[in-house]
Amino acid sequence: MDCGKCGAANKDGRRFCAKCGAPLERICAACGFANEAEDEFCGGCGAALKAAPPVAVAEPAPQPAPVTGERRQVTILFADLAGFTKLSSEHDPEDTHRILSRFFETVDGIVDSFGGAIDKHMGDSVSGLGDAYYSRGRMITALDYFRRCIDLCRQQGYGRIAVGNQYMVAWGRFYLNEVAGALEDALAAIESAQRVGHQRAEMVARLTAGRVLVESGDAAAAHPHVERGLEFAESLGASRFKPFLLIYVARIRFARGAPADESVKLMREALDLARQTGAGFLAPWVLSTLALVSDEPAAALEALGEGEELLAEGCVGHNYYAFYRNAIEVALRLEDWRQAERYAEALSAYAAEEPLPWSEFVSARGRALAARGRGERGEANGHELERLRKEAEQAGLHAPLVAIQQALAAA
Repeated sequence: MDCGKCGAANKDGRRFCAKCGAPLERICAACGFANEAEDEFCGGCGAALKAAPPVAVAEPAPQPAPVTGERRQVTILFADLAGFTKLSSEHDPEDTHRILSRFFETVDGIVDSFGGAIDKHMGDSVSGLGDAYYSRGRMITALDYFRRCIDLCRQQGYGRIAVGNQYMVAWGRFYLNEVAGALEDALAAIESAQRVGHQRAEMVARLTAGRVLVESGDAAAAHPHVERGLEFAESLGASRFKPFLLIYVARIRFARGAPADESVKLMREALDLARQTGAGFLAPWVLSTLALVSDEPAAALEALGEGEELLAEGCVGHNYYAFYRNAIEVALRLEDWRQAERYAEALSAYAAEEPLPWSEFVSARGRALAARGRGERGEANGHELERLRKEAEQAGLHAPLVAIQQALAAA
């Protein structure tokens, strides 16, 4: 008789294994009843046990040792990458991923060499990949990574990091033409930041809400968010984000029809700050806004020329989208239809790797308005303008809707 536990052969009549000491039993194949080793018929159902293999009854599992605690002094290390936004803007996302992997390997090795233990790589590393794709203009992929970052942080209990990235979901949804959802997420990000006292996150969330509201045609509602964000930028010394907020102070003034002088002055201030903190982060966006709010054609064209030179050198992705959008508006205002079409094509070309609903709308609108401006009144142009009107209304993009409605009314 073979032992069901260790497989050792045992003489007939034994009740315990000679090799491991485990009890020998015959388990009935018909009903599962445990019989004595020498039994020939099942005591549970009467079936013959000749074919039933003997098995050993497993010994009770050992009980775990009681948990003991120890009080000791420890050193906790938090490590981060400095200048990550600049780095990610200069490398492909795949290269950035490899850099992050090497960073973790190096840091983990150093911690291990001192007898330390890695708790976890926090969700912020996932947001680093979001930053990398964002810097390359891949806004849909970036949005996915930021959402994953927030979910991961919440699962791991890193709520403050989640709050610090929450506004990026709103920012990303704007590029999908999900204006109402973007505003809802921006307001939720403001509330979350206030709840945990994260002033930097609240500052950027208010910038996001201001941007969405300006583009949706509600400059009045945008104003308090932008002003509050600017207060945070001043108190926190956030010179990198102050130009961002100044852009929307100027845009609000422009939407209200205020004199250009003050808006131009604000953009000059924003441009100085953008240059000081790294022109590739925001300067082309500032320059295109300067051109947009300026009432002097020569100054506007000069700003656009400088901005395009910076884009050619390589910048963070949001610059390309904002620059070409503003440049199209300036060209249409100056009735330079060829330039408006060129900027529209440049926007489409930049977004070609990952087309966005927003960029496709802006490009198509620029081309359709330029065609109407040069005198096209054909059925195709009318149908395209009508399509764009419906798309703008459905998306809630009321600011760019106005020119479409005017073009249709003038038909």
